[in-house]
Amino acid sequence: MSNSANRNIFHRSQWITCVALGCLMALGQSAIAQQYTSIPVKVNGAAARQLSNKASSARRDAASYAANKGALDQYYLQFFFPSMTSYRSQDLARLGKGRDALMRDIRGAKVPAAHKQILDIAFKTTQSISRGDYHPAVRYNAVLILGALDDKQGTKTTPPVPRATATKSLLELLENDQFENVKVPASLKVGALVGLERHAHCGIPEEAATQVTKAALKVIAQEEPAADVSPDVHHWMQCQAARVLTRLYEKKPNPQVQTALVKMINNGNL
Repeated sequence: MSNSANRNIFHRSQWITCVALGCLMALGQSAIAQQYTSIPVKVNGAAARQLSNKASSARRDAASYAANKGALDQYYLQFFFPSMTSYRSQDLARLGKGRDALMRDIRGAKVPAAHKQILDIAFKTTQSISRGDYHPAVRYNAVLILGALDDKQGTKTTPPVPRATATKSLLELLENDQFENVKVPASLKVGALVGLERHAHCGIPEEAATQVTKAALKVIAQEEPAADVSPDVHHWMQCQAARVLTRLYEKKPNPQVQTALVKMINNGNL
């Protein structure tokens, strides 16, 4: 897959993100005022800027990586990700910019060890946030980051290689309704489907493809929405699941998938 094709998926997912985050922000001040979990920011101001500079050196310069790898941990674990768990309205409005900055850091890392270190931090942290009692917009943002993580970046002639553990995590969000008594809302399932579409288009192992197919078909086959999901959101999820299947089988049609998609097309309620 070309970089332009990958960007097209990314830009469309960005549009979906804007719509979904708009809906989440529309929960109103009563929801924002609710006491959600957040990770305390341990460094700020000048100390945070100093850590940012050291982290930048570690990402770009192999000679300085050994000296600054600890600063890399500190920057992302004590400042960057904690700041993305705040549920103040002004902080929620900056989630998209924070996500874009993280992806620039990851894709711009010139030192392989630094690249892996940031990926590991990003995966572990966002998986935890997506399953925790954080603000819905914070959790949705974490899911979108999971969907954007690649173990290997793409080139002009080869697609990126999505992080296999992220594919698994997205599947688990889609398939489960709660984690340790914390509910998985429909918005997170939509975010998981957005990420799985990208992973499917980039290419995932056959075993993972089989699991994704099963989960997406289950979404499509569910005729009635869940009690807390509106018909419009339910149909949105079904259409996004159809996109996942279309990406998976664009080169080798699958009879079961084809039947499910035709049934969807003939559904006058959608």
